Amino acid sequence: MFMAKMVINIKQIQFLIRNIFLMVLLVSCDNIEECYYETGEIYAKEKINNEKQERETTLFYKNGNVIISFRSQIKEKPYKNYCFGVIKKFYPDGFPLEEKISTDKGESIKPTKEEALKGFETNFDYISFGAEDTLENKYTVFRYFIKGVSLFYQDVFICSPDSLLIHAYKLDPDIHTYKIIEKDTSYNVEIDENIYSYYVPIDERHMKPIGDGKYELKVGVFFKNLGNEEDLPSPHVSFTAIIDPDEE
Repeated sequence: MFMAKMVINIKQIQFLIRNIFLMVLLVSCDNIEECYYETGEIYAKEKINNEKQERETTLFYKNGNVIISFRSQIKEKPYKNYCFGVIKKFYPDGFPLEEKISTDKGESIKPTKEEALKGFETNFDYISFGAEDTLENKYTVFRYFIKGVSLFYQDVFICSPDSLLIHAYKLDPDIHTYKIIEKDTSYNVEIDENIYSYYVPIDERHMKPIGDGKYELKVGVFFKNLGNEEDLPSPHVSFTAIIDPDEE
């Protein structure tokens, strides 16, 4: 009789331990949720880590390239769902748009004087030939990337041949509206699919003629929080490009 009771108790303990193990496994496992464009392409993927109480979110363009990727905390109130760590944004063709680092309170880390003196990892892309507007005036378009610095802290200028700083001209967004399917619901999202951010008229006010019909374009970026200290480069980051309006 005693032995029978012992067997039952051991089985109950084993059953309890197994259930506890399964509960721990379920709590610690990552849950993955996805939603899609109406035509079937993936739009968003969210990986939820219950143990760390955080989520990793990635949004995608319709062509499959990443729009943005970030991590955020899981909170009861939405306005406390801060993004933190490295936040990356991209153009539709995969060229980097922005990479910034945020604290666990959602505050972007500012660029420092030491970083400006050392230099940043950068990228610059432009179309050399001149597109034409409705008045047949030629212009070029460009985009750039500075790793680790939020666009919020950046001011972009055209450095003219007369040593003037002209605010870079922003291109209008190319907005596309898509229907997104998420479980049993659907909603519309607007996505900017422009692959360039800025344009510059091709003329002697904005660029320096260098012969053979070509021009030199200089673009400068200043960090708003650093000011114009003498030992810092001016601009803090600069780019140079050769523009050929007649190139095909």
